[in-house]
Amino acid sequence: MFLNFIQEKSTEILALITMASHDNDFKPTLTDIYDELVNDSSTASLLDPLNALQPLLGSSEKVASNILDLMGKCCNAMEIVIGVQEAVEQLEHQLATDIDDEQVEPNGQLLMLIGMYAAAIPRLKFGKEPVSETLKPIVIELASAFRRAGLHSSREEGSRIMEATADLVVKLDSWAKMQPDAQQDEIASCRILYQNLLDSTVMSYGQCLQTSLATRTFTRWFPRLSFRSVPGAGWQEGQNAINAVLNSYNLIGFSAKALASTPSLCHFVLLAHCQDDSLKTIRTLSTMLPIIINCIRANHFLDECVSFLLDVLCPYHAEISEDISMPLCAVLPSLASTHPDSSLRHQTFRVLSLILSLSPPPFRLQVLKDLCSTSDFPQMRVAAVGLMKEAVLEAFGSHAPSSNLFASPRFLQVLGPILFRPNPPDFFSSAPSLTVLEDSSEPTRLVECLALLYVLILQDKKNQTGIRDRDNLKNIDRQLLEPIRRTLSVLLNDPDVAKKHVHAVLPLVALNVGIERLGETIKKEGLHTFN
Repeated sequence: MFLNFIQEKSTEILALITMASHDNDFKPTLTDIYDELVNDSSTASLLDPLNALQPLLGSSEKVASNILDLMGKCCNAMEIVIGVQEAVEQLEHQLATDIDDEQVEPNGQLLMLIGMYAAAIPRLKFGKEPVSETLKPIVIELASAFRRAGLHSSREEGSRIMEATADLVVKLDSWAKMQPDAQQDEIASCRILYQNLLDSTVMSYGQCLQTSLATRTFTRWFPRLSFRSVPGAGWQEGQNAINAVLNSYNLIGFSAKALASTPSLCHFVLLAHCQDDSLKTIRTLSTMLPIIINCIRANHFLDECVSFLLDVLCPYHAEISEDISMPLCAVLPSLASTHPDSSLRHQTFRVLSLILSLSPPPFRLQVLKDLCSTSDFPQMRVAAVGLMKEAVLEAFGSHAPSSNLFASPRFLQVLGPILFRPNPPDFFSSAPSLTVLEDSSEPTRLVECLALLYVLILQDKKNQTGIRDRDNLKNIDRQLLEPIRRTLSVLLNDPDVAKKHVHAVLPLVALNVGIERLGETIKKEGLHTFN
């Protein structure tokens, strides 16, 4: 009689939940049902998880997740596990067939299901089957669902699922270790499953986190330049999520040191977020380099790539191998030139500068020559002149400048024809209009070239590059400076140009300032070769 009463009561609760889940106007509402269940734990234990899960998962009411949470804590643990497994399988099937169905909210459902697993599995009693065999299908199904659902995840959902999965792993590991007959090999088998689940979570949701990692790392290493780089709002939530995952890895015996020694995309992402900078070494960079190159080419995990490179290169002062610098110099210019985020472009440019400063002078000279002449990106042809100026200043600031190619005649031989003439050479053959100058990157490049020439003349007091030779100065004057002066004379005296907005004439003003400063410097240095 009592059993019949329980069955009838359970059936009644299920009917009410089913009706209320499909009809928001139904009385009692899901909120009413939840309040009743909370007030009477004995009634809550009568919930039927095998049949009530699906209507609750499909409900748009927020209180549905509260009922599911209560169910996970109060109902039969084995029934919960079976019901959740079925729900995960069904959700994955939906994602495979109804991927454009706006009614499917896979990550919200997964979040509830993970919570139910975390509440129910630690209440399971050990049977004859090993724990790892019980957990294996659960982990495989969750990982598969993550891979599909991650494509549809919002930033908030990604963070919450990563934290929920990390919490699930912690509870599963504690549960497995507390079993009376737990063996070390069985615990190890379980931990391999946990690691696979965490790996799948990172790979499925890592791109959702938006932690502004590169920006925060850049601010730490370049505080004076950080005004251009401001972390995005809400970055803390994503960082808290990845920290929770890192803590879970550590708990199951997979330390940050192990991440550094076993290269994979997942481990690289985790290592980039790891706060132990002692693991971010040139050796680790060499190990992870193929992964970093592939990420940059695929426009994938760029935040982690730039941050990791900054953390490795900024404190490093020895020369790096061309095996590292060459592949990076092949992909970074594109990222520094074309990425839509100006902060990331700037940060990448600084990384490129660091790599070149740590590279052998012959390699550095060749890369800069290529960037200044054959680069597919006009922005990089301009910016590379600034990198050239950095190399010159470093060369003349060193203890033995004569041994550096950037302080030798080789500098002008290789780069003079590229830097100290217009590109194309006939750019000033007839005075270009103001519109032509506005639409071209050449005026900006020439301003940088004039600044480099100014620095070179001042730095090379002993004429180690030959920049002070009369013939070299005459050639530079004939090929570069005189055409610029002639063009400025025409345009700055044009009444129509004078009426233009200040932004339109800025290229002319910058060129004029560069020419005047050079003229004054030449006279001051006693090099009377220019007109």
